[in-house]
Amino acid sequence: GDMQQQHQQPQPHEPLPTPAEIMEQTASQFLQTHYKPVLQTLITQKCLSPHPTKPSNKDPDPNNPNSNPNPNPTKPNYMTRRLTLQLLSTLLLNRSNYPIMIRYISSS
Repeated sequence: GDMQQQHQQPQPHEPLPTPAEIMEQTASQFLQTHYKPVLQTLITQKCLSPHPTKPSNKDPDPNNPNSNPNPNPTKPNYMTRRLTLQLLSTLLLNRSNYPIMIRYISSS
């Protein structure tokens, strides 16, 4: 009687998140936790800033080919800025990053 009816009516469960949704949530949590070093420092200041940034190495090491031989300040080139803007728009327009978008726009 009553026991049979309870077993015939399964409780609705929320669907499990897809791997893509899990990745989006993880990335969103990472960006919220590391907002300043990622969005403010790496993206805005280093890649999008129109103002020159000082090179990290003032005295280039002649034995290190990766040291900056130019002591003059440099600014990001066109492709760096273009690709950074593309990445930033993808990040900010993602639904799971809505709080980050609001924070980024508010800080501008």
